[in-house]
Amino acid sequence: MIRRLSAFGLLMLAATVAPDAASACERCFGAGTDAPAVAAVSASMFALLVVISSVFMGVIGFFRNVQRRTAELERNDPSST
Repeated sequence: MIRRLSAFGLLMLAATVAPDAASACERCFGAGTDAPAVAAVSASMFALLVVISSVFMGVIGFFRNVQRRTAELERNDPSST
């Protein structure tokens, strides 16, 4: 635990001593929107959002399907009454 805190302390010290190295990327730092790097980062962020949303919707769909099938099995099971 002490070793982890020491590594974190050294990282914070380095960020304090060299703030230019700890600056944000061009997108977060507020570079002009006409820069090609900013356009590329924006496109990649959108692509990742689409992928993450697709996976999330798949998980939701799976659990809704399980819930629907469970309810259907409970309705059609004569031994449950």
